[in-house]
Amino acid sequence: MNNPTTPQLRCFTSVQEYKDYFVRTICRLDIRTHDGYRVHIRPSHFKHAFYEDDGKDKKGRFSFYRAKYMDWIQPTLEHPAKCHQGWDYKKATRAPYKRVAYRYQTFIVVIEFRRNRRTQAIEAEFITCFDANHSFDKIARQPEWDPKVLNKL
Repeated sequence: MNNPTTPQLRCFTSVQEYKDYFVRTICRLDIRTHDGYRVHIRPSHFKHAFYEDDGKDKKGRFSFYRAKYMDWIQPTLEHPAKCHQGWDYKKATRAPYKRVAYRYQTFIVVIEFRRNRRTQAIEAEFITCFDANHSFDKIARQPEWDPKVLNKL
């Protein structure tokens, strides 16, 4: 696997500091995937990306561990080492329009492709990101992502 120099980890002391940084900085980045698709990251993505199920509360709990990797999102999408097909947890099946990219160790970024209704352009929506150290082997065994699926959007 390609292991380029990793970006610094982002270390704040409060959830609000992370959220402010995410909204003010990460959501405003002009990110294009290595194959040229614009990636939309919205403030509403913060919760899905940086909260974990704690088994007690449907809201989950904020993960300082996950949030410190937020500066790795852009370089992972722009220069991935590899991309695999995503997974639909609700249907328990592969999701061809979801792409899992990795570049640094076991950190992954998941995006989903959609066709913009107004412009008809294919765009990507950020779904989540995390260190997949416990599930990375399973992810890496998934089929490589096939860009031909976008012809069906």
